[in-house]
Amino acid sequence: MTAPVHVHSGLEAFYAISGGSCLETPDGVQVARGAGHSLMVRQGPPMLLMAIGQETRQGFALILHGDGSPPTTLTSAWTPKGLCLKAS
Repeated sequence: MTAPVHVHSGLEAFYAISGGSCLETPDGVQVARGAGHSLMVRQGPPMLLMAIGQETRQGFALILHGDGSPPTTLTSAWTPKGLCLKAS
């Protein structure tokens, strides 16, 4: 699973029930594996989220955004470097 490149209008927190996750932003990459891992990303930077590893990735996300702002917006203003492919 790979999510399209997108931005959030607020902080996003992700918690995993199973599997591995890789989150690439212009600032670099965050990799987390296994049940109970969490990832957080600040408001604004474009990102690519990818499931990694052999186990099915399951989890949930919370996006804290302002009233009247969309939680997620697709963008083509940034191209990932493929760091998550190298981490998988």
